[in-house]
Amino acid sequence: MSNTRQFNIPVWNIRGINSQAKWDAIRVKIAESSCQVLCLQETKRELFNNLYLKKFCPKHLNCFAFSPSAGASGGIFTIWNGKLFDGTVVHSNGYCVTMKFVNKLDKTAFHLSNVYGPSQAEAKMGFLTWLLNIDTDDLDDWILAGDFNLYRSTDDRNKPGGDVNEMQLFNDLISALDLVELPFNGRSFTWSNMQSDPLLVKLDWVFCSQS
Repeated sequence: MSNTRQFNIPVWNIRGINSQAKWDAIRVKIAESSCQVLCLQETKRELFNNLYLKKFCPKHLNCFAFSPSAGASGGIFTIWNGKLFDGTVVHSNGYCVTMKFVNKLDKTAFHLSNVYGPSQAEAKMGFLTWLLNIDTDDLDDWILAGDFNLYRSTDDRNKPGGDVNEMQLFNDLISALDLVELPFNGRSFTWSNMQSDPLLVKLDWVFCSQS
C-alpha cells in the first residue's frame, strides 16, 4: 500500500454564509467531498465561534481560523479536522489566511493560503504588491487557493475585453513566486454578472509550489 494519503480541500466563494440555505449547501459539499480541510471566501461575516460552526460542519471539522469581513464585504474562513491536523496561523489579513498544517499521523507538513482578492481596481495593486512581498522561505509544500478576483488571459472571459495590464501583473506574480497552476475540471468560468447576456469570468485559482 502507498504511504501517501490524499486529502480533499474544497475551496469555495460562498458569497455570504448567513442563511440556512448556505449552511445546508456547505453541509452537502462537505459530505460529497469527505474533506478534512475547507476553505471559504466572501463569508460576509465579522465573527465566528464554535457554536456557529456547528450550524453547518460535522463534528470532525472542529477547528478554524478566519479573517473577518469589513461589514458585508469580504471575509475568509478556513476549517479543519483538529484530530488529524495541528493548524497554526502563519499570517492573516483581509486578503489571505495562511495556515501551517502538520499531519498528526506522520508529522508531514504543508502550508495553505486561503485567498480572497479585492474586486475594486484601485485595491488590486495593493493586493498584488502584498502577495509579491510574502516571505516564502518557510512556505514548503505551499498551496495558494481561492478567489483572486483576477484572471490570466482573455480566454478566461466569455467576451472580449479586460485589463491587459492586470493580466500581465498577475502572470508576473505567479512566475515570481515560482507557482504551478492546478487546472480545474468542469466549467471554464467561476463568476457571472447574472445578466440576461452574462459576462462569465474565471476568477478562482489554485496554485502550488514546485515542491
